[in-house]
Amino acid sequence: MCLESWDISSYVRAFIEINATNEFRDTLVVIVPNLKGTGYTKHTIRVEYEWDPPRCSKCLAYCHLLEECPKAPPKRVPNS
Repeated sequence: MCLESWDISSYVRAFIEINATNEFRDTLVVIVPNLKGTGYTKHTIRVEYEWDPPRCSKCLAYCHLLEECPKAPPKRVPNS
């Protein structure tokens, strides 16, 4: 949340593209260029996700779990 909101929303929303092989991150490092002169400052920001989709631990794809994975071997049914 911004410290000085200047009568506008104090939250920022951003679209972040994530590779399916990577985990969601709790923080990001953002580089902000200086307005006057050269150089930049680094800021660490906390990230909150509006949606945390299910992720398969076998194929690392989103939107299904291991139990529903098409690449997982079929479950064996014990003989009775």
